[in-house]
Parts: sequence; structure tokens; C-alpha cells
Amino acid sequence: MKNQLRSGFYLLVRNPYVWVALALVVARWAWTLAGVAQGSVSFGLQDSILRDKVTLVVYVFSAAGIAAFDQRGRALRSSCEAEGGRARYATSRFVMVAVVALALVAATAALDLLGGALVPGASRILASPQMHEPLRLAAGILTVLVACELAFFVGALVRSPSALATVALLAVLYVLFHMAIVALVPDGEITLQQARLLDVVGALVSTEGLTTGVSFAPEARLMPLELVPAFVTPLVWLAALFGLTRLLLARRTV
Repeated sequence: MKNQLRSGFYLLVRNPYVWVALALVVARWAWTLAGVAQGSVSFGLQDSILRDKVTLVVYVFSAAGIAAFDQRGRALRSSCEAEGGRARYATSRFVMVAVVALALVAATAALDLLGGALVPGASRILASPQMHEPLRLAAGILTVLVACELAFFVGALVRSPSALATVALLAVLYVLFHMAIVALVPDGEITLQQARLLDVVGALVSTEGLTTGVSFAPEARLMPLELVPAFVTPLVWLAALFGLTRLLLARRTV
């Protein structure tokens, strides 16, 4: 396992997708910083470093890039030469995706605080400390990890040599999912059966860590997290994706 992790991180440093993702995080920060300086962008109670859609796509792109880079380099084939190599390969890549995602989140947070020091009002963390409380931030990071591990799994499943193609596929699936949700309530009137179905779908989707419900009495505050969907649901997703990734790569021909 140590050799797999060592070789995985060796390749990670040479993976152009990871460096492109980091560059995009910096570019997004610079763009936002310029917007705040010009007065066209401002942050408030519901803003979070984890809720910026462009940055979330960049995180997903980095995970898809790990799968694409491995596909091009035939990393799985070299892993098959050792006994148990497939399982160790799957585990090491699962860990690598998480490490890259956490590193990008850390970079985003550091840049956000730097932006706040350079330009007043340019920090989401300072503008909304409630969104960045440890418990809520941990739940949001779990949601990010689910999205990244899902991107790696889909990239490995379709054997895509392109991270952009994987991200595009995920975007299509995301749109189709929301279209299906809208189709459940075509007239805007929800029946009891539809409401129950929507509750089930909501329980299966790992987004509680990024929700921003607000209560206004006696003052504006974020609604408290529901701990089960905020933590248990994403952990179940991560466990399922880990198992599916190992199963997929264990049966893959090389």
C-alpha cells in the first residue's frame, strides 16, 4: 500500500490537471477580488467558500483529471503486476482524490483570507462566520469530497481520457436529475405521494452541508444543520463510492 501511495503521489505532482485546477482556483479568486474592488461583487450571510459554483466545478475537474491521467498512463495495468495490486490501486486513488480536494479547499480558504486583507469585504469567511463554523464547514467539505469521489468514479467507469469530457458528462447528468425533479411536480402542486418521493430524494442527496436556510427572528441567522443528512448521508455516499470503485477496478480488463 505504501508503494501505491508513493507512486500515486509521484504521478500526482506530474498530473497537469491538478496544476490546472490550482491555477483556476487562483484565477477565480483574482476575478472575485477585482469584482469586490470595483463594487460589483459583495458577500453576506449566506456566502461560503464552498458554495461558489465555479470553484466547485474546479474541484470536480481535479478529481476527473486524476482518473483521466491514470487512463492515459495505464496506471491500472502496472498495478496488476503485484498481488492485490488492484485493491491497493483503488484505495490509493480514493485517498489521492480526497487529498487533492482538501488541498484545493485549503488553498481557497487561504486565498479568501488573503483577499480580505488586501481588499476590505473580499473575504467570504469574514463576511459570513456562521457559514464557516467548524461543524457546518466540515459538513460542506464532506459534500465536496462526495462530488470529487463521484467524479473520479465516473471518469474511471467511462474510461475517459479527458477530464473536461467527464465534467461535461456529470453536468448533463446533473441537469437531467433536476429535470426529473421538476417533472415530478409539473403543475407546481405537490400531492402527498409526490411530497414523500421528494423527501426520499432529498434524503439521498448529500447537500445539507451547503444549504443556507435563514431564520429572521429575533435576528437573521442560518438555520441549524440537520446532523443526519449533513454527516451520515455523505459518509454513506463515500463508503458506497469506495466500494464501487474497488469493485469496478477489480473487474476491469487492462
